[in-house]
Amino acid sequence: MTFSASYYKIFDPNPRIGFLAHARQLAASATTLSPATARLIFNDRLDAVVTGVLIVLIGMILIESTSEWIRILAGRKQPLVRESPFEATRFAIEEQS
Repeated sequence: MTFSASYYKIFDPNPRIGFLAHARQLAASATTLSPATARLIFNDRLDAVVTGVLIVLIGMILIESTSEWIRILAGRKQPLVRESPFEATRFAIEEQS
């Protein structure tokens, strides 16, 4: 879902959906760029770059997670739990009584 939504937000030709299409529409419609229009074009392009970086990072997380699970399931690595042990607090004791 994230990959397809990001693809559409960056590359969709509809200016109401795609960042780059909206930037192209603004650049084409303005004969002289006002500071506000230039800022909108820059923001659309920046949004496209940030969305692209997000997709790259999500892809890296998926690849690393998949390789980790493959190593664990193949028995080449022992699964490690790094959670702290449960300690009952006075709030937990009050809820039990």
